Amino acid sequence: AAPTAPPRADAAAVDEAAWVHCPHCDIDLPMLESMDAADLAQVKRRCEARGYAGFSVWQGRAYLKHGGRAVRREELAFKGAMVPVEFYLLTRRPASAAMSLETALNLQKDLIAGFSTADFQRRLKQLRATAGGARANGERLKLLLSVQSGVLPRYGFEGSLQGVMEMMEAFGAPHLQASPEIQANGARLEELISR
Repeated sequence: AAPTAPPRADAAAVDEAAWVHCPHCDIDLPMLESMDAADLAQVKRRCEARGYAGFSVWQGRAYLKHGGRAVRREELAFKGAMVPVEFYLLTRRPASAAMSLETALNLQKDLIAGFSTADFQRRLKQLRATAGGARANGERLKLLLSVQSGVLPRYGFEGSLQGVMEMMEAFGAPHLQASPEIQANGARLEELISR
């Protein structure tokens, strides 16, 4: 028997249960990139990997869009039965979508930048000096979320406590836990939010 080529890394299976097809619909979200729509599975994989909200298909091109948050089907606009546009909505982050090392490092870099700002550090110090007990924990969570809510949606997570929990779960992946860079950045993040 002839040897077969190994499957390509970018040919991973698409989690079809995570997608909703909406004919004649589109949404007013920033278009981040476009690509040929001939291979819808390839377009879906790209959206899944980049954490995009979904994509429109119009005249053979896919227009990949990002909402910066979870997008609901109700937010799509019906464009008319004669308008040949389609929207493919990613309704949840696929369980199979493991975060790449590069993406994880970029996410950490963005969190480090946000937590390093003079304003954040001033507010954290002020909070420590004025609040105590359970109230302090709640205020601290709000302060942390003020940075996380702006960063996480760029990486496919909700800018919410649920998104933070999902991000932390994603960082538990063995390939990320084994990375010295991830560990060093994690220590730096802990230092920035524990001062």
